[in-house]
Amino acid sequence: MVAAREKFLGGRHFVPLAETIVDACRKHAAGARFIMGAGAGIGYYIAHVLEALPLSMGLALDLSKFAARVRLERTCGSTQLSQTFWRHYR
Repeated sequence: MVAAREKFLGGRHFVPLAETIVDACRKHAAGARFIMGAGAGIGYYIAHVLEALPLSMGLALDLSKFAARVRLERTCGSTQLSQTFWRHYR
C-alpha cells in the first residue's frame, strides 16, 4: 500500500493540491516555527510545506509504521525523537 502510494505521488498527480497547501501555509503560517501533519502518510504534503518554509521544523504523524519508515528514509537529518520512535515501533 505504501509503495503504491509512493509510486502514485511520484507521478505528480497531486502537485496542484500540494502547491495549494503550500500557498495557504505561506499566507497563514509564514512565521510558524513548527508545522505538524496528522495522518501524514509518507509525508508528501508536509515535505512540500517544509521546503517552502525552511525555517520551520516539522512533525509528521501517522499510524502506519510502514509509512513512517519511508518518511524517515527520505528525511535527511531526522531528529533523535524520530529515530528513537522508529527503533521502538519497528
